[in-house]
Amino acid sequence: MAVDIDNDLYYNTQSVSGIDEDLYGMLKEKLGAKDRLSFISGLLNIYQNNELELKHVRESLYDYARHYCPNMPDGSLSTRVQRSNGKTVMEKYAIDIYLLFNYVEGSVSSQVIERDVLSAHKKKQDRLNETINETCIDSSFNTESERDMIKSIVEIKQLIQNNSTYMKEQFERLEKRHESEMKCLKEEILSKSKEIEKLKSDNIDMLNRETTQRSENKLLQQEINTLKFELSLHEEVKSAVNNFNSKCAVIESKLQSFSTNMQKLSGKLESEYHSEQTQQTSIGEESVQNSPKGNNSTTCNYSVVNVENDDSSSSERDETEVKRTETLYSEALQSGIKQPEKSARYPERNGNTKFGYTEENWDIDKNVFRGVQRRRRRTERIVLYNVDAFDKIEHVTAAIVEYAADKGVKVSSTWLLKEFKFRRNSVYMISLNIDSRDFYLIEEDDYFWPTGITWRKWIPKSKRDGRNYYDDVDD
Repeated sequence: MAVDIDNDLYYNTQSVSGIDEDLYGMLKEKLGAKDRLSFISGLLNIYQNNELELKHVRESLYDYARHYCPNMPDGSLSTRVQRSNGKTVMEKYAIDIYLLFNYVEGSVSSQVIERDVLSAHKKKQDRLNETINETCIDSSFNTESERDMIKSIVEIKQLIQNNSTYMKEQFERLEKRHESEMKCLKEEILSKSKEIEKLKSDNIDMLNRETTQRSENKLLQQEINTLKFELSLHEEVKSAVNNFNSKCAVIESKLQSFSTNMQKLSGKLESEYHSEQTQQTSIGEESVQNSPKGNNSTTCNYSVVNVENDDSSSSERDETEVKRTETLYSEALQSGIKQPEKSARYPERNGNTKFGYTEENWDIDKNVFRGVQRRRRRTERIVLYNVDAFDKIEHVTAAIVEYAADKGVKVSSTWLLKEFKFRRNSVYMISLNIDSRDFYLIEEDDYFWPTGITWRKWIPKSKRDGRNYYDDVDD
């Protein structure tokens, strides 16, 4: 019976031979004193691109270790396969040879060999293969023991059947267990799917309720804003009505006081008028009685005025006599009444005299007439350009006033001329009123304002020469 030397069973079950001992001696002589990396690299250099020879060396060294090391763990050599992004098969063979060699030398434990070199799940099958192989080898060299060979074959068959029955039972048990687990998993998946569907429906309902609540809140907010606006209008109207009522009350009180004053004044004027009329009448009677008689004198008295009872005179003569009598009577009154002397406090105006007053009545204290002396500070008005800021204009102007005050310049007032709004900042053009006594500090210092800010003196609109200095900003 021929034996295939390429079979793994051959190398796993062969007894140690001189070739194995020679191979071990060669490895010990060439690579025994080297470390792990040097040993592996030297072994790969010896067997360059010859994976099969390196595999035979590993199997031969494994047989040698099993023969000379009684504590060698059971098992077979692991099958090495090329993995993606991993070590090559030759590198794995070289590592196994290094571990087996050091195990024989005593520097590697049997646990390392069992973990890294041997395949533990093949122990039972390896024992079966060893039994079959040993039986075949014994029968090949002893032709007289055919009966024993048949007996062994029957035992092997029985062993295989027993093992197959055991494996079948194991597979059936695993299949049942798998089916029960799958059933449980399916039930759990169905329950979870139902829960997920319920959660989805609840989530949809919640979203709908939230949307409805948002719309209701929006409507309520609009109603609140409308009520606030109406309330503000009501408050404004109420305040306006109160102001109007207060103003009406003030006007009514002023009218009452004015009416009382007018009544008092009218009574006073009426009494003065009656007294003046009485005085003029008495003065006229005295002048008529005391006037001299002659050609140019007035000889008529109050009886001549009464021409209504004279039936013989004509109407023309009556009218002439009445006019003449009235003229003489008025002249007599004017000559008899003395004109009041002009008061020095209110001199009579005359356009031909100096300052509109007569010199004879100019007895006023001239020291009273003097110019009004005012303590007024003069101011200079300037315009700032390119004031870039990220804040409101109130904060910007306050910062400008504080900045100028720190440098000794007093800013009395500020005006916003132009505002250019951007996404994150604003650029302002601002007018400033500065005390004229501090203006030289700005005029002589070219670096008074921060970098980028320019300034010029304010030019009134009436003095501009047609150029648009301030973008049509009114004074």
